[in-house]
Amino acid sequence: MKKLLLSCALLASTFAFNKLNAQCTVTQPAVSNIRKSGCSFTFDLSFNLTGNGGNKVTALYLYSTADYNALPANFYGNDNHVPTSAELNAAKALATIKINKDSALTVYNYQKSGNSFERPASMEGGLTYNIDPSGQITVKDVTVTFTDCASLITLKADVISSQSPDLSSIGCLSKGLAFSPNEPIIRALSKGCGASRLVTTTFITTQARSIGFRLYKDVAPVGVFTADDTLAANAVSPVYYTTTTFNSATNDYRSVGDYAYSVQPGEQFNVWVVANTPGIPNVSTAYATNTCAPLAANFRSISAARIKQNVAVKWETAMEENSRGFYVQRQLGTSEWQNVAFVASQAMNGSSASLLSYAYTDFNPAKGISQYRIQQVSFDGKTSISEIRSVRSEDLAGKVVVYPNPTTNGKVNLAFETANEKDVVVSDMAGRVVKKFSNVRSNNLVIENLNEGFYTIQILDKTNSTSSIEKVVVKQQ
Repeated sequence: MKKLLLSCALLASTFAFNKLNAQCTVTQPAVSNIRKSGCSFTFDLSFNLTGNGGNKVTALYLYSTADYNALPANFYGNDNHVPTSAELNAAKALATIKINKDSALTVYNYQKSGNSFERPASMEGGLTYNIDPSGQITVKDVTVTFTDCASLITLKADVISSQSPDLSSIGCLSKGLAFSPNEPIIRALSKGCGASRLVTTTFITTQARSIGFRLYKDVAPVGVFTADDTLAANAVSPVYYTTTTFNSATNDYRSVGDYAYSVQPGEQFNVWVVANTPGIPNVSTAYATNTCAPLAANFRSISAARIKQNVAVKWETAMEENSRGFYVQRQLGTSEWQNVAFVASQAMNGSSASLLSYAYTDFNPAKGISQYRIQQVSFDGKTSISEIRSVRSEDLAGKVVVYPNPTTNGKVNLAFETANEKDVVVSDMAGRVVKKFSNVRSNNLVIENLNEGFYTIQILDKTNSTSSIEKVVVKQQ
């Protein structure tokens, strides 16, 4: 997931074009697939260009908004002057991209950062374009770099097109493509150490916007947003905040709010804030670090697999601090968790920053579903608990198991045959969707807070494009 995580999260904003030449019109501009590394932003830029039928070359010049607004009024002469490299350098252009529609040479020159417009050899295959049958041009993997991205960044671009193969003159010109590669900015902090916790979120946008977001708990690999990170709160729809407070000093709109989520006893994790803005196709993410004491161990992975009457349990740690060892814990049906083995830490003196691997084989001929987890214990009493893995008995192979069914506490477990990526939708008897889980990668899923009634659970396996339907009954306790 897989990696879109960013403290300085990214979303495209709206676009605007002013047509300055009757022969050229740019429509349907869009920015998508925005990625961030430090303060470098990489994205795909699409637009439809209607110009002369014989146009062979299209060029795009990209600037920061401040530098764009400082361009000389006669930068393009009478709309026919093609800027030279020296003029573009003086104008502090971030990138110049030229596409020849009739040649395999798709990019004439490109600047990632700095002051030179000589295209680095590394960029030869790093920037591509596509023109679909409707005429939409998509330039892929455009990268711009800034020294600071803590505040909103706005960019502007001009597009020119020409019948001249060497772009010696301008056939048409459209100016003023505007967008922001890091909107909305998200700042987040997870607070509290009990079963109920809060995430304080701040959203910053260029105009008043409705921002919808969900929380995902960060699981191994820790600090990287992947498809394995699961919903920390199982809301059908995201929570919406609206940026309305205007900050005149920074010329932006803001909103601040708290969102509650719950954790299982003994759980300790950071969360990802994943936001969507209606009308904008991109996704923003931010990492919310919890203020509780640090974990005694960071689990990188855990697996449990049946081998006839045995279950092979394996786990890895990315970090251990003052660690004494690990209890392998098993739960059969609705029973309590039981310690079935203790495995001593491999870390020298209990601490390690290196990857360590562990394994234990449990004799378990039990019928039905068995659940496994690892509890790490430290010398000073701290503990960390891994994610849960479900293992089925051999007679349940090939089935999705729903248990307990009926359930009396509004909570039901799903055990899948594989850890393939799945979408799970829970509907009531009226067909209304009451729970929805996307990109589930674990082989087990816990659905909570179901009211009394009958429910249909649809599971779509996205790996092999198969689906199945399960039923569950929720009764009063």
